[in-house]
Amino acid sequence: MIKQIFRYVLFIFLLIALLTFTKFALVATYRVEAEGMSPYYPKGSMVMANAFGLSDFYDHLPLNKEIKRGHVVLLQTHQEKEEQSWLGYLFNPGLRFISGNFFWIKSKKERSGIPHLMMKRVIALPGDRIRLEGNEVFVQTPSHTFFVSEFEASSLQYEITTPLRREDWLPFSPFSGDLVEYLLGEDEYFVLGDNRTLINDSRNFGLITKRDIHAVVLFKYLGR
Repeated sequence: MIKQIFRYVLFIFLLIALLTFTKFALVATYRVEAEGMSPYYPKGSMVMANAFGLSDFYDHLPLNKEIKRGHVVLLQTHQEKEEQSWLGYLFNPGLRFISGNFFWIKSKKERSGIPHLMMKRVIALPGDRIRLEGNEVFVQTPSHTFFVSEFEASSLQYEITTPLRREDWLPFSPFSGDLVEYLLGEDEYFVLGDNRTLINDSRNFGLITKRDIHAVVLFKYLGR
């Protein structure tokens, strides 16, 4: 009887360890919890993301995963980071897996409505020079002497939602949709949501580093 109980406990422990490794080191499912990436990634849709070489699991390992312009990433800024409880670290991988990422032990910030991770699009990379005009980013890469649109720079076509500009908005404020030229330094990334009516992105919290990025979104498998 004792041996059987021990086998069950060992099996559960190994299963949790496997799910933890899979989620934080290889691939992860994520439920979109805001409208910042609509219309293609509406709130409530589910995506599969590749965490290999990016999550906290790899912070002290000599792995270098390439981030490209146009990548949709899961990130957490330094301002939003909060330690999970030990119960969350222990049980969340299994709970998220079993429930399809609809149930887990939430942190204090998550209980107050702040998502654990944000989903944004990488618009510019280290060494790029950028400017924002009418909520569209123009990028000058290190290998070019002229600016091109974010779509041409990434060789991707995606739909963005832009707000109607009010006359009382000051030029070059985060709300205006304009930004003076800025040169990104080493390990600096400029990210935006496709829904530019919301400014919870680099216009608000500033540039991010590679350590802020947890995973690259591979595809959407549920949602409109």
